[in-house]
Amino acid sequence: MTIEAIVAEGDMVAVRVFSEGTNLGPLNGMLPPTGKRFAARQSHWFRVQDGKLAEHWATREDLPAMLQLGVLQPPGRPPSELLLAPERAPSRRWPALAATARRR
Repeated sequence: MTIEAIVAEGDMVAVRVFSEGTNLGPLNGMLPPTGKRFAARQSHWFRVQDGKLAEHWATREDLPAMLQLGVLQPPGRPPSELLLAPERAPSRRWPALAATARRR
């Protein structure tokens, strides 16, 4: 784990962290080790009051890490029956709807 940046102002501290490694032990105490490598960033915000941690917020790249470890699989192509042929595309079947979508 590498601390990339720390910023403190008043009672707030913000930390940006980069983590990388190989999953060799149980993942979150539930899943068996994958033996795969991962790399992910996190941001942590701390509020300190009277010299003690009062609050903590975090934003973590859990989804990319789980994909790298093979715990989750990326979505695949949709089933072929959901793929639209060009003549069935919404812009040809519903021109007014397609025009509205382009203006947004």
